[in-house]
Amino acid sequence: MAGTCGGLRGELTLWVTGISNSDGCTGTNLVHLAGDLAGHKNMVAAVMTAYASGKKVGLWSTGCVQIPFWGGGVTYPIVHDLWVTEVSMMHLSNSRRSG
Repeated sequence: MAGTCGGLRGELTLWVTGISNSDGCTGTNLVHLAGDLAGHKNMVAAVMTAYASGKKVGLWSTGCVQIPFWGGGVTYPIVHDLWVTEVSMMHLSNSRRSG
């Protein structure tokens, strides 16, 4: 995670590297954390904790969304779960998630 940007509806954009993109989103340098996602506040807290402590964030996404703030026309992965980790960035797409 290289940085964050928040929206008025509690949405969060994360700059990321090293993600897989099995859903075919046209952009892979950002991911979207929707403001209405269950556990949203906990995920934001985890992202900020990871950033402040120099740790990495792993995430699972499925689907793509246009983020109007970034000019539209490009779709980005939608985060549904994330975790703080010591290892390099991990990204699990819909087709790779087990259980």
